[in-house]
Amino acid sequence: MKSALFVWGGWEGHEPKQCVDIFAPLLQDQGYEVTISDSLDSYLDREKLHSYSLISQVGGQWVAHPGNIIPYHVTITNHDHPITSGLSDFDMRSEQYYLHVDPNNNVLATTTFSAEYCDWIEGTVMPVVWTRMWGKGRVSYTSLGHVAKDFDVPEAREIVRRGLLWASK
Repeated sequence: MKSALFVWGGWEGHEPKQCVDIFAPLLQDQGYEVTISDSLDSYLDREKLHSYSLISQVGGQWVAHPGNIIPYHVTITNHDHPITSGLSDFDMRSEQYYLHVDPNNNVLATTTFSAEYCDWIEGTVMPVVWTRMWGKGRVSYTSLGHVAKDFDVPEAREIVRRGLLWASK
């Protein structure tokens, strides 16, 4: 049986627990045994960590989100990857994150910043969904979602669901 560990934490305003409550059941429906933790101590038992098919860290850091909660557009840039295949571009109303990203990432979707809130980033194309390898492990990342309600956008929810399944293979 496949197993998954969700470790959540961070600022409660980002609703990390509520987001785990959305995605953990999706994996359980796929037959995964799911463990949920709110402690970084979960990372101390290396043997246990190696037994998981998937480890999901809910929460993260960013550089900025000019304008706070704003409407923005997401462009699917790779229509051949299992995470984004068949999905169309879509709109979000959330925080549009400006991030530091590794140029080695396999970018699957982007957003483009306007100058409305910050002149110096006008036209900047920022990855919002990407994958990469970490040794033999797969990493799937999305910056979509500030609060749990953001995953009412079907494409955003589906990207996370597919990303979790892809990373655990």
